[in-house]
Amino acid sequence: MFAVNAYEMAENGNYMVPYFDGQVDWRNSKPLLLTWIQVGLIKTVGFSELTMRLPSALAVTGSILLLFTFLKRQINNLFAWIASLILLTSQGYITYHTGRTADADALMSFFVLATVIFWAKWMLEFKAKHIFFSLLFFSLAIVTKSFAALIFALPILMFTVLQLKGDVAKYLFKSKGFYAGIMLVLVTFFVIFFLREMYQPGYLDYTFSNDAGRLGKVIETHAHGWDFYLEHIFYDRFVFWTIPFLLAIPIWFNMEKTTVKTLLSFAFILIASYLLVITFSVTKLLWYDMPIYPFMACAAAVPVYFFLQNTSAGKSIFYSLAIIGLLFFIPYRKMFFASQGNTFSSGDRKEELAGIFLRDQLRNKQACDMTVYHHGYKGAVLCYQYRYADLGKKLEIKYTADFLPGEKVFVSHDSLKQVLIANYVVDTLEVYETGIFVRIR
Repeated sequence: MFAVNAYEMAENGNYMVPYFDGQVDWRNSKPLLLTWIQVGLIKTVGFSELTMRLPSALAVTGSILLLFTFLKRQINNLFAWIASLILLTSQGYITYHTGRTADADALMSFFVLATVIFWAKWMLEFKAKHIFFSLLFFSLAIVTKSFAALIFALPILMFTVLQLKGDVAKYLFKSKGFYAGIMLVLVTFFVIFFLREMYQPGYLDYTFSNDAGRLGKVIETHAHGWDFYLEHIFYDRFVFWTIPFLLAIPIWFNMEKTTVKTLLSFAFILIASYLLVITFSVTKLLWYDMPIYPFMACAAAVPVYFFLQNTSAGKSIFYSLAIIGLLFFIPYRKMFFASQGNTFSSGDRKEELAGIFLRDQLRNKQACDMTVYHHGYKGAVLCYQYRYADLGKKLEIKYTADFLPGEKVFVSHDSLKQVLIANYVVDTLEVYETGIFVRIR
Protein backbone atom coordinates (compact mmCIF):
# COMPACT_ATOMS: atom_id res chain seq x y z
CA MET A 1 0.00 0.00 0.00
CA PHE A 2 2.67 2.55 1.03
CA ALA A 3 4.83 1.74 -1.99
CA VAL A 4 1.89 2.12 -4.38
CA ASN A 5 0.93 5.44 -2.75
CA ALA A 6 4.49 6.71 -3.08
CA TYR A 7 4.86 5.66 -6.72
CA GLU A 8 1.55 7.20 -7.76
CA MET A 9 2.30 10.40 -5.83
CA ALA A 10 5.65 10.68 -7.63
CA GLU A 11 3.83 10.21 -10.93
CA ASN A 12 0.76 12.42 -10.45
CA GLY A 13 2.40 15.21 -8.42
CA ASN A 14 -0.44 15.41 -5.85
CA TYR A 15 1.51 15.59 -2.58
CA MET A 16 -1.48 16.00 -0.26
CA VAL A 17 -3.63 12.98 -1.14
CA PRO A 18 -2.52 9.32 -1.52
CA TYR A 19 -3.69 7.39 -4.58
CA PHE A 20 -4.03 3.65 -5.20
CA ASP A 21 -4.49 2.36 -8.74
CA GLY A 22 -5.45 5.84 -9.94
CA GLN A 23 -8.10 6.41 -7.26
CA VAL A 24 -7.97 8.35 -3.99
CA ASP A 25 -6.80 5.85 -1.35
CA TRP A 26 -9.10 6.06 1.66
CA ARG A 27 -7.58 2.93 3.15
CA ASN A 28 -4.37 4.81 3.95
CA SER A 29 -5.65 7.46 6.33
CA LYS A 30 -2.26 7.94 8.01
CA PRO A 31 -0.39 11.24 7.64
CA LEU A 32 1.99 11.34 4.70
CA LEU A 33 5.50 11.88 6.08
CA LEU A 34 6.67 8.36 5.20
CA THR A 35 5.13 8.65 1.73
CA TRP A 36 6.90 11.98 1.14
CA ILE A 37 10.24 10.42 2.13
CA GLN A 38 9.61 7.48 -0.22
CA VAL A 39 8.67 9.86 -3.04
CA GLY A 40 11.97 11.68 -2.52
CA LEU A 41 13.83 8.37 -2.77
CA ILE A 42 11.93 7.41 -5.94
CA LYS A 43 12.88 10.69 -7.59
CA THR A 44 16.54 10.45 -6.59
CA VAL A 45 17.29 6.71 -6.64
CA GLY A 46 14.38 5.06 -8.43
CA PHE A 47 11.47 2.80 -7.52
CA SER A 48 12.44 -0.55 -5.98
CA GLU A 49 11.92 -2.72 -2.90
CA LEU A 50 15.10 -1.21 -1.44
CA THR A 51 14.04 2.42 -1.76
CA MET A 52 10.61 1.70 -0.31
CA ARG A 53 12.04 -0.19 2.69
CA LEU A 54 15.05 2.04 3.28
CA PRO A 55 13.24 4.53 5.60
CA SER A 56 12.30 1.66 7.95
CA ALA A 57 15.81 0.22 7.94
CA LEU A 58 17.35 3.64 8.62
CA ALA A 59 14.80 4.34 11.37
CA VAL A 60 15.64 1.10 13.19
CA THR A 61 19.38 1.73 12.80
CA GLY A 62 18.92 5.29 14.04
CA SER A 63 16.91 4.06 17.04
CA ILE A 64 19.67 1.69 18.14
CA LEU A 65 22.38 4.34 17.70
CA LEU A 66 20.30 6.99 19.47
CA LEU A 67 19.62 4.67 22.41
CA PHE A 68 23.29 3.73 22.66
CA THR A 69 24.48 7.35 22.59
CA PHE A 70 21.98 8.44 25.25
CA LEU A 71 22.67 5.56 27.65
CA LYS A 72 26.44 5.87 27.22
CA ARG A 73 26.27 9.50 28.29
CA GLN A 74 23.73 9.12 31.10
CA ILE A 75 24.89 5.78 32.56
CA ASN A 76 28.00 4.22 31.04
CA ASN A 77 29.41 2.37 28.04
CA LEU A 78 28.65 -1.14 29.32
CA PHE A 79 24.97 -0.48 29.99
CA ALA A 80 24.63 1.21 26.59
CA TRP A 81 26.07 -1.82 24.81
CA ILE A 82 23.84 -4.29 26.66
CA ALA A 83 20.59 -2.36 26.06
CA SER A 84 21.41 -1.66 22.40
CA LEU A 85 22.26 -5.30 21.71
CA ILE A 86 19.03 -6.42 23.36
CA LEU A 87 17.10 -4.07 21.10
CA LEU A 88 19.06 -5.28 18.06
CA THR A 89 18.20 -8.91 18.87
CA SER A 90 14.50 -8.28 19.54
CA GLN A 91 12.63 -9.98 16.70
CA GLY A 92 9.62 -7.73 17.23
CA TYR A 93 11.75 -4.71 16.34
CA ILE A 94 13.67 -5.97 13.33
CA THR A 95 11.48 -8.25 11.25
CA TYR A 96 8.19 -8.29 9.30
CA HIS A 97 6.07 -5.10 9.37
CA THR A 98 8.73 -3.39 11.49
CA GLY A 99 12.37 -2.81 10.48
CA ARG A 100 12.34 -4.68 7.16
CA THR A 101 9.17 -3.56 5.41
CA ALA A 102 7.87 -0.32 3.95
CA ASP A 103 5.44 0.46 6.80
CA ALA A 104 5.14 3.56 9.00
CA ASP A 105 5.74 1.80 12.34
CA ALA A 106 9.56 1.87 12.30
CA LEU A 107 9.67 5.59 11.50
CA MET A 108 7.11 6.42 14.18
CA SER A 109 8.99 4.28 16.73
CA PHE A 110 12.18 6.21 16.02
CA PHE A 111 10.44 9.54 16.53
CA VAL A 112 8.75 8.31 19.72
CA LEU A 113 12.10 7.13 21.10
CA ALA A 114 13.69 10.49 20.24
CA THR A 115 10.75 12.25 21.93
CA VAL A 116 11.26 10.24 25.12
CA ILE A 117 15.06 10.56 25.13
CA PHE A 118 15.05 14.33 24.76
CA TRP A 119 12.30 14.63 27.39
CA ALA A 120 14.39 12.48 29.75
CA LYS A 121 17.42 14.69 29.03
CA TRP A 122 15.32 17.72 29.93
CA MET A 123 14.22 16.03 33.16
CA LEU A 124 17.86 15.42 34.05
CA GLU A 125 19.35 18.75 32.90
CA PHE A 126 16.41 21.22 32.55
CA LYS A 127 17.75 22.76 29.35
CA ALA A 128 15.07 24.44 27.22
CA LYS A 129 16.51 23.06 23.97
CA HIS A 130 15.88 19.47 25.11
CA ILE A 131 12.16 19.97 25.68
CA PHE A 132 11.87 21.77 22.34
CA PHE A 133 13.60 18.92 20.50
CA SER A 134 11.40 16.43 22.34
CA LEU A 135 8.25 18.16 21.10
CA LEU A 136 9.77 18.54 17.63
CA PHE A 137 10.21 14.77 17.40
CA PHE A 138 6.75 14.28 18.88
CA SER A 139 5.38 16.41 16.02
CA LEU A 140 7.20 14.21 13.52
CA ALA A 141 5.75 11.10 15.20
CA ILE A 142 2.27 12.61 14.77
CA VAL A 143 2.97 13.37 11.09
CA THR A 144 3.95 9.72 10.71
CA LYS A 145 1.14 7.89 12.49
CA SER A 146 -1.07 10.45 14.27
CA PHE A 147 -3.15 8.72 16.95
CA ALA A 148 -0.62 5.99 17.76
CA ALA A 149 1.94 8.66 18.65
CA LEU A 150 -0.56 10.52 20.83
CA ILE A 151 -0.83 7.51 23.15
CA PHE A 152 2.59 8.45 24.58
CA ALA A 153 1.61 11.99 25.58
CA LEU A 154 -0.19 11.03 28.81
CA PRO A 155 2.51 8.68 30.24
CA ILE A 156 5.19 11.30 29.54
CA LEU A 157 3.17 13.88 31.48
CA MET A 158 2.48 11.32 34.25
CA PHE A 159 6.19 10.69 34.67
CA THR A 160 6.91 14.42 34.72
CA VAL A 161 4.37 15.06 37.47
CA LEU A 162 5.64 12.11 39.55
CA GLN A 163 9.24 13.26 39.26
CA LEU A 164 8.79 16.99 39.73
CA LYS A 165 5.80 16.85 42.09
CA GLY A 166 5.18 20.42 43.23
CA ASP A 167 7.87 21.82 40.95
CA VAL A 168 6.02 21.11 37.68
CA ALA A 169 4.97 24.74 37.27
CA LYS A 170 8.44 25.96 38.19
CA TYR A 171 10.28 23.88 35.59
CA LEU A 172 7.78 23.01 32.87
CA PHE A 173 5.53 26.04 32.52
CA LYS A 174 8.40 28.51 32.77
CA SER A 175 10.41 26.87 29.98
CA LYS A 176 10.47 28.78 26.69
CA GLY A 177 11.28 25.54 24.91
CA PHE A 178 7.99 24.06 26.16
CA TYR A 179 5.84 26.82 24.63
CA ALA A 180 7.79 26.84 21.36
CA GLY A 181 7.39 23.06 21.15
CA ILE A 182 3.67 23.13 21.96
CA MET A 183 3.15 25.70 19.21
CA LEU A 184 4.95 23.38 16.80
CA VAL A 185 2.71 20.46 17.80
CA LEU A 186 -0.44 22.55 17.25
CA VAL A 187 0.77 23.73 13.84
CA THR A 188 1.52 20.11 12.97
CA PHE A 189 -2.03 19.11 13.87
CA PHE A 190 -3.41 21.82 11.62
CA VAL A 191 -1.23 20.78 8.70
CA ILE A 192 -1.91 17.05 8.81
CA PHE A 193 -5.62 17.17 9.58
CA PHE A 194 -7.21 20.36 8.31
CA LEU A 195 -4.99 20.84 5.26
CA ARG A 196 -5.64 17.22 4.26
CA GLU A 197 -9.36 17.84 4.73
CA MET A 198 -9.15 20.72 2.24
CA TYR A 199 -7.64 18.48 -0.43
CA GLN A 200 -9.58 15.33 0.52
CA PRO A 201 -13.05 16.32 1.80
CA GLY A 202 -14.35 13.85 4.36
CA TYR A 203 -10.87 12.93 5.58
CA LEU A 204 -11.40 14.20 9.14
CA ASP A 205 -14.55 12.15 9.64
CA TYR A 206 -12.93 9.07 8.09
CA THR A 207 -9.65 9.20 10.05
CA PHE A 208 -11.37 9.74 13.40
CA SER A 209 -13.69 6.84 12.64
CA ASN A 210 -11.09 4.49 11.13
CA ASP A 211 -7.91 5.27 13.11
CA ALA A 212 -9.05 6.59 16.48
CA GLY A 213 -12.06 4.32 16.17
CA ARG A 214 -9.85 1.21 16.37
CA LEU A 215 -10.04 1.50 20.13
CA GLY A 216 -13.73 0.64 20.12
CA LYS A 217 -14.45 -1.33 16.95
CA VAL A 218 -12.93 -4.03 14.77
CA ILE A 219 -11.23 -2.80 11.59
CA GLU A 220 -10.73 -5.33 8.76
CA THR A 221 -11.44 -8.36 11.01
CA HIS A 222 -8.34 -7.75 13.18
CA ALA A 223 -9.92 -8.86 16.47
CA HIS A 224 -7.93 -10.93 19.01
CA GLY A 225 -8.04 -11.86 22.68
CA TRP A 226 -6.91 -9.58 25.50
CA ASP A 227 -3.58 -11.46 25.86
CA PHE A 228 -2.67 -11.16 22.15
CA TYR A 229 0.28 -8.78 22.65
CA LEU A 230 1.53 -10.29 25.90
CA GLU A 231 1.62 -13.76 24.36
CA HIS A 232 3.52 -12.65 21.28
CA ILE A 233 5.93 -10.40 23.18
CA PHE A 234 6.95 -12.94 25.79
CA TYR A 235 6.85 -16.09 23.65
CA ASP A 236 8.09 -14.80 20.31
CA ARG A 237 8.95 -11.16 19.71
CA PHE A 238 10.98 -10.56 22.90
CA VAL A 239 11.39 -14.18 23.90
CA PHE A 240 15.13 -14.23 24.76
CA TRP A 241 14.83 -11.22 27.05
CA THR A 242 11.58 -12.07 28.85
CA ILE A 243 13.30 -13.32 32.02
CA PRO A 244 15.75 -10.37 32.31
CA PHE A 245 12.83 -7.98 31.74
CA LEU A 246 10.77 -9.59 34.53
CA LEU A 247 13.81 -9.64 36.85
CA ALA A 248 14.18 -5.90 36.34
CA ILE A 249 10.90 -5.27 38.19
CA PRO A 250 12.00 -6.45 41.70
CA ILE A 251 15.44 -4.90 41.12
CA TRP A 252 13.74 -1.58 40.37
CA PHE A 253 11.70 -1.76 43.60
CA ASN A 254 14.84 -2.24 45.68
CA MET A 255 17.12 0.25 43.93
CA GLU A 256 18.29 3.48 45.49
CA LYS A 257 17.36 6.65 43.64
CA THR A 258 19.89 6.96 40.83
CA THR A 259 19.83 7.87 37.13
CA VAL A 260 19.28 4.19 36.33
CA LYS A 261 16.21 4.03 38.58
CA THR A 262 14.81 7.28 37.15
CA LEU A 263 15.14 6.06 33.59
CA LEU A 264 13.79 2.63 34.50
CA SER A 265 10.75 4.24 36.13
CA PHE A 266 10.15 6.23 32.95
CA ALA A 267 10.48 3.06 30.85
CA PHE A 268 7.98 1.09 32.96
CA ILE A 269 5.40 3.90 32.84
CA LEU A 270 5.70 4.08 29.04
CA ILE A 271 5.53 0.30 28.59
CA ALA A 272 2.57 -0.20 30.94
CA SER A 273 0.56 2.73 29.56
CA TYR A 274 1.04 1.87 25.90
CA LEU A 275 0.42 -1.86 26.45
CA LEU A 276 -2.74 -1.05 28.38
CA VAL A 277 -4.12 1.02 25.48
CA ILE A 278 -3.31 -1.44 22.69
CA THR A 279 -4.43 -4.42 24.80
CA PHE A 280 -7.89 -2.97 25.41
CA SER A 281 -8.17 -1.67 21.87
CA VAL A 282 -10.64 -3.83 19.96
CA THR A 283 -8.56 -3.83 16.77
CA LYS A 284 -5.18 -5.56 17.27
CA LEU A 285 -2.30 -5.96 14.83
CA LEU A 286 0.92 -7.74 15.71
CA TRP A 287 3.30 -4.89 14.89
CA TYR A 288 1.48 -2.28 17.00
CA ASP A 289 3.78 -3.23 19.89
CA MET A 290 6.93 -1.99 18.10
CA PRO A 291 7.37 1.37 19.91
CA ILE A 292 7.83 -0.22 23.35
CA TYR A 293 10.80 -2.45 22.50
CA PRO A 294 13.50 0.22 23.12
CA PHE A 295 12.07 0.75 26.62
CA MET A 296 11.78 -2.98 27.26
CA ALA A 297 15.40 -3.34 26.11
CA CYS A 298 16.49 -0.76 28.71
CA ALA A 299 14.64 -2.65 31.44
CA ALA A 300 15.98 -6.06 30.38
CA ALA A 301 19.51 -4.62 30.38
CA VAL A 302 19.39 -3.87 34.12
CA PRO A 303 19.82 -7.41 35.56
CA VAL A 304 22.44 -8.26 32.93
CA TYR A 305 24.34 -5.08 33.77
CA PHE A 306 24.20 -5.66 37.53
CA PHE A 307 25.34 -9.26 37.07
CA LEU A 308 28.42 -8.11 35.20
CA GLN A 309 29.05 -5.26 37.62
CA ASN A 310 28.83 -7.46 40.71
CA THR A 311 30.89 -10.43 39.54
CA SER A 312 34.53 -10.88 38.71
CA ALA A 313 33.58 -10.69 35.02
CA GLY A 314 32.72 -7.04 35.47
CA LYS A 315 36.25 -6.25 36.56
CA SER A 316 37.75 -7.33 33.24
CA ILE A 317 36.92 -5.98 29.81
CA PHE A 318 37.94 -9.29 28.27
CA TYR A 319 35.56 -11.37 30.42
CA SER A 320 32.74 -8.83 30.04
CA LEU A 321 33.03 -8.97 26.24
CA ALA A 322 33.24 -12.77 26.30
CA ILE A 323 30.07 -13.09 28.41
CA ILE A 324 28.24 -10.51 26.27
CA GLY A 325 29.31 -12.40 23.13
CA LEU A 326 28.02 -15.70 24.51
CA LEU A 327 24.83 -14.11 25.80
CA PHE A 328 23.93 -12.47 22.49
CA PHE A 329 25.15 -15.09 20.01
CA ILE A 330 21.97 -17.19 19.86
CA PRO A 331 19.50 -14.24 19.95
CA TYR A 332 21.47 -12.45 17.22
CA ARG A 333 21.63 -15.57 15.07
CA LYS A 334 17.90 -16.16 15.51
CA MET A 335 17.06 -12.53 14.72
CA PHE A 336 19.35 -12.46 11.67
CA PHE A 337 17.90 -15.54 10.02
CA ALA A 338 14.35 -14.54 10.91
CA SER A 339 14.86 -11.10 9.32
CA GLN A 340 16.47 -12.58 6.20
CA GLY A 341 14.02 -15.44 5.78
CA ASN A 342 10.83 -13.50 4.96
CA THR A 343 8.87 -16.59 5.96
CA PHE A 344 5.11 -16.72 5.45
CA SER A 345 2.54 -19.14 6.74
CA SER A 346 1.36 -21.51 4.00
CA GLY A 347 -1.92 -19.60 3.69
CA ASP A 348 -0.25 -16.18 3.50
CA ARG A 349 2.30 -17.45 0.99
CA LYS A 350 -0.46 -18.64 -1.33
CA GLU A 351 -2.08 -15.21 -1.08
CA GLU A 352 1.22 -13.45 -1.85
CA LEU A 353 2.49 -15.95 -4.43
CA ALA A 354 1.86 -13.75 -7.47
CA GLY A 355 4.05 -10.99 -6.02
CA ILE A 356 6.76 -13.51 -5.07
CA PHE A 357 6.73 -14.95 -8.60
CA LEU A 358 7.00 -11.50 -10.19
CA ARG A 359 9.88 -10.59 -7.86
CA ASP A 360 11.78 -13.73 -8.85
CA GLN A 361 11.14 -13.03 -12.53
CA LEU A 362 12.79 -9.63 -12.10
CA ARG A 363 15.71 -11.04 -10.10
CA ASN A 364 16.33 -13.71 -12.72
CA LYS A 365 15.98 -11.15 -15.54
CA GLN A 366 13.07 -13.09 -17.02
CA ALA A 367 10.47 -10.31 -16.88
CA CYS A 368 8.22 -10.36 -19.95
CA ASP A 369 4.83 -9.09 -21.09
CA MET A 370 2.29 -11.09 -19.12
CA THR A 371 -0.98 -11.13 -17.18
CA VAL A 372 -1.66 -11.99 -13.55
CA TYR A 373 -5.06 -13.64 -13.11
CA HIS A 374 -5.73 -12.41 -9.59
CA HIS A 375 -8.10 -12.53 -6.64
CA GLY A 376 -8.16 -10.25 -3.59
CA TYR A 377 -5.96 -7.31 -2.61
CA LYS A 378 -3.52 -6.41 -5.37
CA GLY A 379 -1.07 -4.05 -3.61
CA ALA A 380 2.04 -6.19 -4.15
CA VAL A 381 1.11 -7.07 -7.75
CA LEU A 382 0.45 -3.41 -8.52
CA CYS A 383 3.95 -2.52 -7.27
CA TYR A 384 5.44 -4.99 -9.72
CA GLN A 385 3.22 -3.66 -12.49
CA TYR A 386 5.01 -0.34 -12.01
CA ARG A 387 8.42 -2.07 -11.88
CA TYR A 388 7.65 -3.89 -15.13
CA ALA A 389 6.48 -0.65 -16.75
CA ASP A 390 9.78 1.02 -15.85
CA LEU A 391 11.51 -1.81 -17.75
CA GLY A 392 9.23 -1.37 -20.77
CA LYS A 393 7.24 -4.53 -20.01
CA LYS A 394 3.45 -4.78 -19.93
CA LEU A 395 1.97 -6.43 -16.85
CA GLU A 396 -1.82 -6.66 -16.69
CA ILE A 397 -3.93 -7.61 -13.69
CA LYS A 398 -7.21 -9.35 -14.50
CA TYR A 399 -10.02 -10.50 -12.23
CA THR A 400 -12.01 -12.24 -14.97
CA ALA A 401 -11.00 -15.05 -17.34
CA ASP A 402 -10.81 -12.90 -20.46
CA PHE A 403 -7.64 -13.94 -22.30
CA LEU A 404 -6.35 -13.82 -25.88
CA PRO A 405 -4.40 -16.46 -27.82
CA GLY A 406 -0.68 -16.16 -27.08
CA GLU A 407 -1.23 -14.33 -23.79
CA LYS A 408 1.07 -15.44 -20.96
CA VAL A 409 -0.80 -15.80 -17.67
CA PHE A 410 0.26 -16.51 -14.10
CA VAL A 411 -2.35 -17.77 -11.64
CA SER A 412 -1.94 -19.02 -8.09
CA HIS A 413 -5.43 -19.26 -6.59
CA ASP A 414 -6.86 -22.79 -6.83
CA SER A 415 -10.36 -21.68 -7.87
CA LEU A 416 -8.96 -19.41 -10.59
CA LYS A 417 -6.71 -22.19 -11.90
CA GLN A 418 -9.78 -24.38 -12.30
CA VAL A 419 -11.60 -21.64 -14.23
CA LEU A 420 -8.58 -21.09 -16.48
CA ILE A 421 -8.04 -24.78 -17.27
CA ALA A 422 -11.77 -25.38 -17.81
CA ASN A 423 -12.12 -22.57 -20.36
CA TYR A 424 -8.80 -22.46 -22.21
CA VAL A 425 -6.26 -24.78 -23.79
CA VAL A 426 -2.87 -23.80 -22.41
CA ASP A 427 0.81 -24.64 -22.64
CA THR A 428 2.44 -24.78 -19.22
CA LEU A 429 5.59 -22.63 -19.17
CA GLU A 430 6.42 -23.08 -15.50
CA VAL A 431 4.99 -24.61 -12.35
CA TYR A 432 5.83 -22.23 -9.50
CA GLU A 433 4.99 -23.77 -6.12
CA THR A 434 1.16 -23.88 -6.13
CA GLY A 435 0.92 -21.49 -9.08
CA ILE A 436 1.24 -22.04 -12.83
CA PHE A 437 2.58 -19.82 -15.61
CA VAL A 438 0.93 -20.67 -18.93
CA ARG A 439 0.52 -19.48 -22.51
CA ILE A 440 -3.00 -19.37 -23.93
CA ARG A 441 -3.29 -21.32 -27.22
